[in-house]
Amino acid sequence: MLRNYPKKVALKNGKTVIIRPLKEEDEHALRDFYLTLTPEDRRYLKHDVTNPRLVHEWTHHIDHNYVIPLVAEDSGVIVAAATLHRNPHSWSPHVGEIRLVTHREYRRCGLGMLMAKEIFSIATFLRLEKVIAEMVEDQTAAIRIFEKMGFEREALLRNQVIDHEHQQRDLVIMSAYLSWLWEKIADLVMDSYDDHSGRY
Repeated sequence: MLRNYPKKVALKNGKTVIIRPLKEEDEHALRDFYLTLTPEDRRYLKHDVTNPRLVHEWTHHIDHNYVIPLVAEDSGVIVAAATLHRNPHSWSPHVGEIRLVTHREYRRCGLGMLMAKEIFSIATFLRLEKVIAEMVEDQTAAIRIFEKMGFEREALLRNQVIDHEHQQRDLVIMSAYLSWLWEKIADLVMDSYDDHSGRY
């Protein structure tokens, strides 16, 4: 599953990045990446990513049975992170959750779509049938991106989220089935994906 990494990919803006699994040694680089996010970006994340103890936990206790984390790096600097969350021992072992965040300077160049494609590829390898994504309702840009990838709104939970400013917000749950999502995402990234690993 993870033997196909690292992968060298070219973006629409001409830059080249490496996509690979997160490692224990990435603790400081991952923390630095999260610190580059604006307060507006961090406002919509589930956790306080500025907490160094939390980043330490994520990097030093990686369990691929439950969370598979990928990062994209440019010249050793992490510029995107994506994770696939699942629980094979729950009543939804066929469902995974995707979380994705990219550096502002690496948006609109195909990187987010490429990271999503890698996550979907892993989910397919694990024989998951469905993937979900959760976001606050006023994350309109993120919602449009997931809709473009083929996700549909499945539920709206009123006042489900309390953000870092202690404001209650509605949570949107979007979902897609891998059986038809794979074709959609493959078409979307065809023009921006340039795999040099020779193993994809």
